[in-house]
Amino acid sequence: MRVIAGEYGGRTLFAPPGVFTRPTADRAREALFSILGGKVPDAKVLDIFAGSGAMAMEAISRGAAGAVMIDSDAGAQAAIRRNIAALGLGERASLLCLDYRKALASLKGRRFTLAFADPPYARLEYYAEVMELLWVYRLLTPGATLVLEHAKAANIRPVLAYELTDSRRYGDTILTILRYRGAEGSDEGVRDTGQF
Repeated sequence: MRVIAGEYGGRTLFAPPGVFTRPTADRAREALFSILGGKVPDAKVLDIFAGSGAMAMEAISRGAAGAVMIDSDAGAQAAIRRNIAALGLGERASLLCLDYRKALASLKGRRFTLAFADPPYARLEYYAEVMELLWVYRLLTPGATLVLEHAKAANIRPVLAYELTDSRRYGDTILTILRYRGAEGSDEGVRDTGQF
């Protein structure tokens, strides 16, 4: 696994050991970032169920302002820390070693423009819950992009203030791209206190 393009293009990334983490294939990641295009430079990135952190690190390599990664698995946490250190990302990348529900709650007051979520494929309920929690805590700016990675057999539909903008299949994987429309009062009393 490697960073595909940008500042760190070609650099190798460490993957977590075992069978519980499923890194996004380089081909799918490359295609996704081509689709995202101009949404990546200067983006504030949130990577939920980050695994190796490859999505966040690819975004930073392509000009994102910084990224917060979330993963509760010890193997994934170790891989993410190694990758942050190997690329020398410093304050541009941070890791929350928490269950995603607690992690998202702890980020209230932060605003992100690009988010990735790649839950365990079998846990279909996580997809709707992630969309709901991002909405409840107002973690996305209006117009932000949310990318959901899921099995081709899963029927993932946007809920609440999201609309489908694209869906692509790569082997057994589907990348569903949503736009967050925002919500009434979504900017009320919210200011981004986060630093990358």
